[in-house]
Amino acid sequence: MKHFAAIVLLLLGITGILRAQPVASSPKLTVKLGALSLADPVLPSFNLAGEFQISGPWYGQMEAGLILNLDDQVNGLRTGDKSGFRLRPAVRFYYQEKRNRYFLEFLLVYRQVSMDIDGEFFIAPPNELSYNRLVNYSVDSRKLSAFLNVGLFDYSFNERLLFELGMGLGLSGQDNSFSNIPEYASLRRTSIFSGAYDPDYALTVADIRATGMLYLNIGYVLF
Repeated sequence: MKHFAAIVLLLLGITGILRAQPVASSPKLTVKLGALSLADPVLPSFNLAGEFQISGPWYGQMEAGLILNLDDQVNGLRTGDKSGFRLRPAVRFYYQEKRNRYFLEFLLVYRQVSMDIDGEFFIAPPNELSYNRLVNYSVDSRKLSAFLNVGLFDYSFNERLLFELGMGLGLSGQDNSFSNIPEYASLRRTSIFSGAYDPDYALTVADIRATGMLYLNIGYVLF
């Protein structure tokens, strides 16, 4: 019984100490790094973001990043000489003011990129023999997307360090313009995923498509 009483007193003491701990205030300003933006297989970018409190549970965020000029080969197309940027403004509503917080978010994404691509074309001039040829062509691409996301913002493991995970669904429209493509040529597709840089593939304002969003950010609470 003595041991039982001692354990009870210890638990009560721990409970009292925990209750006496001040509740962490809501972050007012945080800076973040878009971790998954660096892992984009075709257009990796170095994204930095700042999130600020507007009023109560409402927060605003602006994320921006430059497209990295890395040569790679994806779905049979070799890409290089890349330049461009991403912008991601967002408005968030947090459900609770704890360190481990869930949020609902409206996010816009604008991406602009120019790059050179090496692709194999099938060229069929009229009244002549058809043949295949490797062509270096250029693309200027602009893409606008809107997403409704849910996510988790967590800095419970440290007073300042944080990570957050968000996912959702949205709509996107894309416009591509191409140059240096031979006459009577069509790109030999090696994958359905190469369609974004296929000269026959150019979305207009009316061509709106459903798309998904997944991101992981790491960051630091300034105050």
